[in-house]
Amino acid sequence: MTQRIDAVRNRKALVAAAEYVFAEVGPDAPLELVAKRAHVGRGTLYRHFRDRIDLAAAVYEEHLNELERYVAERAEAPEIALELMTRIAELQGQARGIQPLLLRAAAGRERLAVLNARTRELLAGPLATSKAAGVVSPEISIEDLLIAIDMVEGALGALSRDKTPETAKRAFSLLIPALTSGPGVPLAQFWSAHPAVGAAS
Repeated sequence: MTQRIDAVRNRKALVAAAEYVFAEVGPDAPLELVAKRAHVGRGTLYRHFRDRIDLAAAVYEEHLNELERYVAERAEAPEIALELMTRIAELQGQARGIQPLLLRAAAGRERLAVLNARTRELLAGPLATSKAAGVVSPEISIEDLLIAIDMVEGALGALSRDKTPETAKRAFSLLIPALTSGPGVPLAQFWSAHPAVGAAS
């Protein structure tokens, strides 16, 4: 029993350490740094995780577990979709680089596809609740929420870890009006339906 408790504790420590190290140092950070921050040896790390893809997926899964628990507790709240999206943006600010790391390799993309399916399920109920309550625009779809998540992620790519939380908050705040009132319409005079390829500026 003691060994089992230790194994669970070590795994949680490794996931938390990986989130910090990947955000602080980058996706190519030596895994020794993860083990050191978790206060375990490399052997313990590799008993739990095959490689950095496995570690990154575990961070993503831990976030999803937390978000699913949050939604279960707040499922009937009229603003649940905005609350959920806010928490997702906060987590993105804390864990910069997890999604890009998973996208770099085929194995990561396969894991990400499974995680994205869970994300869609996570968003569906809150979106329906907030739309029915009139908090979120009826025009907004799950695809729109996923685009918003990707937009926040894109804003964080080149930033240092100390700057990502505030940038994630700012990026999401810019998207809130579109989620509540519906997307705007691009100015027609600046949005050509058929831009000429290679046209001179």
